[in-house]
Amino acid sequence: MLRVVLRNRDTRQLRVAEVMTTPVETTHADAASDEVLSFMLEHHIRHLPIVDAGGKVQGMLSIRNLLENMVEDLRNELHSLDQYLLNDGPGG
Repeated sequence: MLRVVLRNRDTRQLRVAEVMTTPVETTHADAASDEVLSFMLEHHIRHLPIVDAGGKVQGMLSIRNLLENMVEDLRNELHSLDQYLLNDGPGG
């Protein structure tokens, strides 16, 4: 967006290669989500291609999806802790 909109570039004649970030950072499907999130935050990356062993793109990971997943996990953990504390003690 910064390289196109703010510079008033003509999108009808613009090639992606002229404005894309290089080198392209990628991740693998078996990478730990917390490590990928840290990497994305450190490098200010919002979208990260997921590639296979041969480098072929398998999907796209967004930081929004990672954060939503993390919030859901924390919400579930908080609910479990609430239930534990509301019980009369160990075993209910």
